[in-house]
Amino acid sequence: STHNSPDESWPNNVSGEHEGWNDHPSFFFRRVEQLRQVMVDQGDIDKPVWITEFGWTTENQAPGYEYGANNTEEEVAEYLTRAFEVAVDEWGWCTGAFVWNLNWSTLVDESDEKYPWSALNSDWSPRPQYEAVSNFPK
Repeated sequence: STHNSPDESWPNNVSGEHEGWNDHPSFFFRRVEQLRQVMVDQGDIDKPVWITEFGWTTENQAPGYEYGANNTEEEVAEYLTRAFEVAVDEWGWCTGAFVWNLNWSTLVDESDEKYPWSALNSDWSPRPQYEAVSNFPK
């Protein structure tokens, strides 16, 4: 199975098997590089980019989000940290990146697709991804 880590790009699965959201470039963090290239090609090289929503889900009960079962809590923490490393170390043009999401688990039932994307548990305790992002050097 694929996990769509921050270092993967599309197409990453040349066998043609698609498990989860790996059959379109928009499901990969590095898609931003392709979008940035469009800006460069159009002369917008001096404009910064903000990534306004990115993240990974864990096991998700909502239909259509079954791919979340591929990601462990620890992998999501690792992916978020790595994504910020990429943005900071490789993308000088990226001046803002925002993780989706902090606390939807405290607001919706666990059957809602937003629930397992949260960095906090429903009781407000931190998940590994919350700790990872909190500890990332600012």
